[in-house]
Amino acid sequence: MPTPDVRADDVVGALEEFDALGRREFLAKYGFGEARSYFLVRGGKEYDSKAVVGAAHTRRHGARLTARDFSGGEATVKKLLEDLGFTVETREPSAPVGGGPTEETLGAWVLKCNPHVWDLAGFLAGEERLVYGWTVQENRRSDMIRHGQRALLWVTGSVDGPLPRGFWGSGWTTGPVEAVAELGDDDQAAIDVGYWLDLDARDRMHFAAPLELRVWDEPVVEARVVEVLGPQGLEVVRARQMSNPSWISAADLALLEPLLPSWPEVGPPVAEVITVDPVEGAGVGDPATRRLVEEAAIRAVTEHYRGLGYEVQSVEHEKCGWDVTCIGPDGAVARVEVKGTAGARPSVLLTRNEHRSAVQDPGWVLAVVTRAATQPTVAIYDPAEVLTLAEPYVYRVDLNGTKH
Repeated sequence: MPTPDVRADDVVGALEEFDALGRREFLAKYGFGEARSYFLVRGGKEYDSKAVVGAAHTRRHGARLTARDFSGGEATVKKLLEDLGFTVETREPSAPVGGGPTEETLGAWVLKCNPHVWDLAGFLAGEERLVYGWTVQENRRSDMIRHGQRALLWVTGSVDGPLPRGFWGSGWTTGPVEAVAELGDDDQAAIDVGYWLDLDARDRMHFAAPLELRVWDEPVVEARVVEVLGPQGLEVVRARQMSNPSWISAADLALLEPLLPSWPEVGPPVAEVITVDPVEGAGVGDPATRRLVEEAAIRAVTEHYRGLGYEVQSVEHEKCGWDVTCIGPDGAVARVEVKGTAGARPSVLLTRNEHRSAVQDPGWVLAVVTRAATQPTVAIYDPAEVLTLAEPYVYRVDLNGTKH
């Protein structure tokens, strides 16, 4: 029986392909079933270890190596991956994948928040407390998510300080996990950056769970949870690198209930309501919601300038680097680029064309409308201020005509 011959960069390439294709398509492409005992863990996400090694071998040598062609297990795949510097976790073959829940044992999904990636401190400084979506990994757990399941928000990081590790919110899922649409250049500039601190991390997330979850003002810290459940009682405590979502059993949740604030009422399924996410959760928002925010922002800016006596003309579809042209009573022209945010944080993205216009076109200003769809507030920024604070985020690389 052949032995896989791979290097660390081959494995990394296979993991990146796994992320790009998703689990089902990746396994089908390389001829593997789902792992039951050995899982490569990287970046908080779990991967079927034997399939990854087979794919890495195929990518390196071109010769297809399927599940039937080599043996997996402690002495082969696990040892090979660990020798290459990767982490492999072992589980009992009879246990659910990831030590995960069943319909009978699930108490609540535990959604993890890294405060260095999503600005929990900034969120708590505002007035909003509801979150309507959270990004998750695509796996068998996220496939189980549906309307009417309890959800808890767990903050990772340090055990003390202003945002101590522990539970910070509770609520309900409002529907199945949905794929986050790929964003083009215009979409990238249109989205509400919201409370994301790490935009690259946001862009790596491709699936989101719809929620109605209330963030608490004070957490139930990890130490109190461990007092009740012990150090091995909660997955996010005993296995911090497990993928998102994690979970808590119904039995353990019952033990923790006295520590938790009263649970909110379960809301209707997401398909039955139209909501404008005030914070964009830990996701990028769906196109329909983004458009609602954009339209509300345009209306607010139009009313703002008309109230000052300006004539306002929409030029959104002309792609000239601003959205509305405003002519004042004295003939002064304001070329206004409009950005709307669903929440209170005025953090936005500009396209290359909008940045060019800020540099070149006289009268260009940026109008940011926070809470555009609920409590719109218009703030006007001059180009010097905008350009000073702007920093590169996306780069276009045109490799047409290069030799490779």
